[in-house]
Amino acid sequence: MDPSEMQSKQFDLLFGVVRSVRYHSHRRAHYERLHKITNVAAIVTAGYAFLAVSSVPLPIWTSVMGMASALLAAFDLVVGYSRMADCHRDLSRRFSALEQQIGDSDLADTDLRCFNRERLEIEKDEPPIYRALDVLCDAETCRSFGCSTENRLGLTWFENITANWCRWTSIAFKKLPQAAL
Repeated sequence: MDPSEMQSKQFDLLFGVVRSVRYHSHRRAHYERLHKITNVAAIVTAGYAFLAVSSVPLPIWTSVMGMASALLAAFDLVVGYSRMADCHRDLSRRFSALEQQIGDSDLADTDLRCFNRERLEIEKDEPPIYRALDVLCDAETCRSFGCSTENRLGLTWFENITANWCRWTSIAFKKLPQAAL
């Protein structure tokens, strides 16, 4: 394998690992936000529950808010927002450690295979991927590496705002053109 091909494979590996770090950081932040929103809603609703016990009549919207809060709390228990945030935090840390190892060495072909194997071991523990979010993280990584993003896949406004909510399995990546490297 010639040196330029080796550098290209090392770049592809490093790029994928950095994109994974960004992806799992976004997913962790999403689940942490949901957990905080659920906790705030539960605390606010608890205050309204104390008012409801009193003889003061409350408007109907307080009942609706209480039901919404109960649904959020049930979702938090079933889905486990904090547990999912911890899962993505762990995956992000593992990918970050791999990124450091890749960046700290001039890779030989055997090192590259070992790092690829380690990346696959980490990916084995990943939950299913949210493709739109992965595309957004790909664009972020392209910008951080100084690569052109014009040949990358663009998202519709709806895919963009639902990136953390829908899997969008129809979205696929275009390979980063070698000229952009």
